[in-house]
Amino acid sequence: MLRDAGLNMQARAPMTPPVKLVFGVDYDKTRLTEFAAVLSYARRQDVPQNGLDAFLEVAPGGIKGVVKAERDHRRPAPARDVFAQAAEEMRSRPPLGHVAMPTHGEFVVLLARAGHDGLDIVASFEDDTALTERAIRKAAA
Repeated sequence: MLRDAGLNMQARAPMTPPVKLVFGVDYDKTRLTEFAAVLSYARRQDVPQNGLDAFLEVAPGGIKGVVKAERDHRRPAPARDVFAQAAEEMRSRPPLGHVAMPTHGEFVVLLARAGHDGLDIVASFEDDTALTERAIRKAAA
């Protein structure tokens, strides 16, 4: 049937071809994807044949809730917290030098220029969390 309709079965989306058979290949792709997700979720939940209507009536959030649950199931586990790992590495590194100046956070990005006998600090970016996190990630890489 699938071959006759010009559709291929794919391991990553096994329910998409049957949905396309029912609704047509030109049907709204977003809806096709959602319907396929509902069927995949129902299969994983062992919803009995002819039981999908009853299942969707009691499912939290209805079709949208089931689609979200299926997407959550397929979503890979969150990557390790790169910032936390990089920050831990920064904490363990020996200091390159010390500058006596007041600070408010644990990590501070400083801008320096080359001076006569070392570095002259010309700016401090304590309140720019995004810049600080980028700098920490880059330093740990």
